[in-house]
Amino acid sequence: MRETIFNVSVLIRIQQIGWYLVLAYFLAITILYMLDFENVFAYTKYGIILILAVAIAQLIVMAEQFRLAKLKRFWLLSYFLVVVLAAVAALKLWL
Repeated sequence: MRETIFNVSVLIRIQQIGWYLVLAYFLAITILYMLDFENVFAYTKYGIILILAVAIAQLIVMAEQFRLAKLKRFWLLSYFLVVVLAAVAALKLWL
């Protein structure tokens, strides 16, 4: 049986950078809330979109790993999940 080796260093780096960005963003929102700024809750939806963008970036990296390993089914399913997540975020943003 042949083992498939994936290069996960890019995926780990995207995840680390993404979580630091999300942490910094919500820390800034929390500081704005404590300073009693107006409409601070309107900015939280962009933090959720940031989380979804990081998840989509991770899925794209995983899909390309599947493509390089010639696992076509997982490659197509990964991109299908990217489309579904993007559609849900777009619908929630505009409705």
